[in-house]
Amino acid sequence: MLNTTLREKLNRNAIKVLKDNPPLSPVTKLIDLDGRKVVLKDYSQRAWWVKDVWGRLLINHEYYILKRLAGQPGVPKAVSLVDEYAFLSEYINGQPLSKFKPDTLPPIFFEYLTEEIKKIHAGGVVHLDLGQKKNIMADEKFRPFFIDFANALYFRREAFGFKQLFDLLCLIDRGALLKFKHRLFPGLLTRSEKKFLKRFLTIRRLWIFKRKKYRPKDVVK
Repeated sequence: MLNTTLREKLNRNAIKVLKDNPPLSPVTKLIDLDGRKVVLKDYSQRAWWVKDVWGRLLINHEYYILKRLAGQPGVPKAVSLVDEYAFLSEYINGQPLSKFKPDTLPPIFFEYLTEEIKKIHAGGVVHLDLGQKKNIMADEKFRPFFIDFANALYFRREAFGFKQLFDLLCLIDRGALLKFKHRLFPGLLTRSEKKFLKRFLTIRRLWIFKRKKYRPKDVVK
């Protein structure tokens, strides 16, 4: 059921639309909530079959993931659920990695990035969508932040087969980070990282969605 009172307040205090890509994605807005900037992810404006099936599932899922990672540096804080179609999270004032050119970030940035994803993995969460350049951000102090956990998964350590499957999925996150390291800090890639990245890109070419036409050996020298 829509929380009309809160929604009216959020609509009045909307600063701008950050993203609106129908039909399956939520409307994402920047909101001034009592003097604090927050991000609203909202499926209520989508068709009923999107918001009542896809939307409700992903809103609750992503909010749950953010709550699991509460207090984790590099992850936006979950603020509150609005209703079954929307939630609020902390606004990260930064730029996505796609906005940076090689050698414009300090080399230590990738060390921070690696440490933060290790902490996320230690919390039993894999992101699985770090290949999207917009999902990794750097703030004004060049601290890394990961956003958009809609595709992330949480694993309980006591679950059957946890280690084998979890470790495998962590490699997807690692491969995505190495792609960025190769683009932004090519001189810092170690021999073992280059070898891993070539294997990762070879497997990535087999993915049936958004298939890549490059040859890994041509990308990673």
